[in-house]
This record gives sequence, structure tokens and C-alpha cells, in this order.
Amino acid sequence: MRIDEVEVRRITLPLRFPFETSFGRTTTKQFLLVSVSADGLAGHAECVADSDPFYLPETNVTALHVLRDFLVPMAFALEIGHPSEVLPALSRVRGHEMAKAALEMAVWELWARRDGVPLWRVLGGRGGEIQAGVSVGLLRDDAALLEKVESELAAGYRRVKVKIKPGRDVGLVAAIRTFRWQPRQG
Repeated sequence: MRIDEVEVRRITLPLRFPFETSFGRTTTKQFLLVSVSADGLAGHAECVADSDPFYLPETNVTALHVLRDFLVPMAFALEIGHPSEVLPALSRVRGHEMAKAALEMAVWELWARRDGVPLWRVLGGRGGEIQAGVSVGLLRDDAALLEKVESELAAGYRRVKVKIKPGRDVGLVAAIRTFRWQPRQG
């Protein structure tokens, strides 16, 4: 398979609820959506870089640069016999794992569409349902956070990850450890 086209879109999505961590508070998620086309089909993947380099060094701007000027031209030169060949073919570029992963994952998704099978099967998974988790940002106080944890558990999440920061850590973790959620009877 040869790639015909690669499109990278900058996407900004408003969050339903503000999300606060020790790095700050955010109300939108900005990311790159990479689409790879071949044979009249397209595969899509998100580049998970952030807008700023405060958590990891790769950003949307650096990922876009590396995709546009290095990775995509390299991908156009490939004759792809299997998606597992894409990442090794990009190894000449050091670092930039998020940009590489976005391009590679778009190829995996395209491959699954081309073969008419679920992506999990192409990746060697077993399918079926999985238990999903959720991440809860810092809220105004411990009571509000516990209420949010309770609502996420009631929504069906079985794992809840909470954010902490200096001054909002020991007491918060202690409150969570004493919290006992009981499903509401409907």
C-alpha cells in the first residue's frame, strides 16, 4: 500500500468541565488530527501532544513541523506491506514519539478499514468490552471532588484517577481513602 494523502488538522474542543492539575487549569483541548489516505479510504489518529511544553517537550507546533517537514515525506516514499513497518521506517528521526505515533496509528486504522475488520483485530487484540477509567481534575474542595468521583462511579467508571498538587495532596488522598461508594438503588 502506498499513501496517497496525509492531512493534519488543528482541532480545538471545549471541555464539558474545566480540568485542573498542578500545571494549571484548562477549558479546551487542542490537538492535531492526522488523516492518512490510500486507495480511496482514510485512517485517522490523534496526536496527543499539548499546546505547551510544561508536561512533555513535544507540542502541537513541534509535532506539526516534524510531521510536515520530515515524517510525512518519509511515509510517502514507503511501500507499506504491513502497518508494523511504519514506525521502524521513521526511526531516522530522533524523538518526536507523539508525531510518529499519530502517523503510525492513522496507518493502522486505515489498514483495518481497508481490510474491513475492527482495529482491535488488526492490532492482535481480543475484542469485547473493557472497563474504562476516568481522570478527575482538582476541584474547589475535597467535598466537590468526592461528589465528582461518586458521579463518575455512578456513570459506570470503575477506576478513577485524581490529580493532586502541593497543598492539595495528603488531605485529599486521605478523604478518598475513607470514601465508600455505594451504588444507588434505582
